[in-house]
Amino acid sequence: MVRLPFLIILLFLTAVPARGQDAAVLPDSVSDELCPLDRLGNLAAFAVPAFDDGSVHPAWSLPVEPSGTFRLNAPARVFLTDPADGDAVEVVLQGLLGDGLALDGEFVRAGSDRLDGQGKAARAEDGDFRFEPDTTEAVHCITDLTECPSFDAVNVYYHVDHYAREFWEGRMGVDITFKAEARVHVAGDGGFADWNTRSMKVGVGNIFMKNGALSDDLIYHEYNHLVMASLGFEAGAGTSEQTRALHEAYADYFMATWTDDPRIAEWLVTCPPRAGCEGPPNDTDLRTMVLNAEEWNWRQGQPSESLKYGICTRFHEGDGKCKQSWNNFTNPYVWGMIWGAALWDLRTSLGPEQADRIALEAVRQHDYQTDFAEAHAAIVQTGHDLFGPNVGDQVRLAFEQRGFLLSTGTERFARSAGSGRPLALELWPNPAGASIRLRTHAPEMPGPMVWVIEDVLGRVVRRGGSAAGLEWTVDVSSLPPGLYRARVRVHTRVGSRSFLITR
Repeated sequence: MVRLPFLIILLFLTAVPARGQDAAVLPDSVSDELCPLDRLGNLAAFAVPAFDDGSVHPAWSLPVEPSGTFRLNAPARVFLTDPADGDAVEVVLQGLLGDGLALDGEFVRAGSDRLDGQGKAARAEDGDFRFEPDTTEAVHCITDLTECPSFDAVNVYYHVDHYAREFWEGRMGVDITFKAEARVHVAGDGGFADWNTRSMKVGVGNIFMKNGALSDDLIYHEYNHLVMASLGFEAGAGTSEQTRALHEAYADYFMATWTDDPRIAEWLVTCPPRAGCEGPPNDTDLRTMVLNAEEWNWRQGQPSESLKYGICTRFHEGDGKCKQSWNNFTNPYVWGMIWGAALWDLRTSLGPEQADRIALEAVRQHDYQTDFAEAHAAIVQTGHDLFGPNVGDQVRLAFEQRGFLLSTGTERFARSAGSGRPLALELWPNPAGASIRLRTHAPEMPGPMVWVIEDVLGRVVRRGGSAAGLEWTVDVSSLPPGLYRARVRVHTRVGSRSFLITR
């Protein structure tokens, strides 16, 4: 989706739309002149019901679940992207639970550990989430509560909720089954996500960055980490640098394809005053996916050790010296930028519709041990399975131009017989009709074998096992036509292949 401001005007009360439909706010007077939504006029106040004491209450919605759980709408004020793209505007928050007066919804609970307490949702003020933003340095919030804007948690709630509905569920078809715990006013630069606690945290800014709660692309990036973990691709402490690089790359890619902008966090990143320091121009991007293929190249496992990105030449007041620093210089970020650049190259050649689908289905095949070689084999095979051999060749070429080369045959699936390494697996016929044949290549590790068949959403639709043997038949006659993935486990080794059912 091209980044278009999600602007709404509440002219009358409505029920909460189903997931994937736009909640709504538009200017009081809508004309053809405002259709691009990048020329914003003054916004009218919302008409919302009031209590006897004059305080407002979110608009009630119809129940959307058999349990009778209600979802509420509430007016709020947010930045549609970030402060550089215009003033905060009024929108409608969707999916609020309970009384609708706290930022606790279907997809996210948002709050400030400084203002609300750890793990608690931020609440409306007199029934109203239309807080005023503060774009000055929020770093002082850590020691001074008066410097902690209530606006920040609302902004994060809106963007996570909107992104989950419109991109992940509406565009990508992923069923979001978890609720993110989003916390603002965290010390430091940037943000991070932790799947174990389903949490994402954004910093108030320090030396090189501003308040992350006001930057939509940072919010999307951190949420992407949680979504990918929910699909089975986890990464964190103890995982390899290549696995973490892949996680960073895909988190960047899904965010960038949604915003239609390969430059990441242009507003967020800042450089300290350089005074009289001489040196290269300061780079105010956190990352970018448009990179020179000759320089930003994996080189079959030997990338340049000089790769760095996001330089700041600054004057250090403490020792009075000029210093250079980089936002990205460690392996997971630099290597992730190479993989991310290959993904963006693929999007440029195929278009977002095909490239996004290929990236998503490749991610479903990754886990906490996936390295570049395994990921490369998976994404090339996915392109072939989804859109045919010509597209598969384009995927292979995009990654070869970035220095990722495939091994031959099934060797790429069985480069090591160590515990937890990939299991070589063959599957035929593909496309399939009433049945498929599966064959493994692990004679040194005889049975038992366990297999599952997953649909395009990652849901297990068939499962079974075999006491021993290297080849067997699986009946798929009851499954509707479509794309599926077979996963086979022998002891601690796992192999997987995508296949189509056509009839």
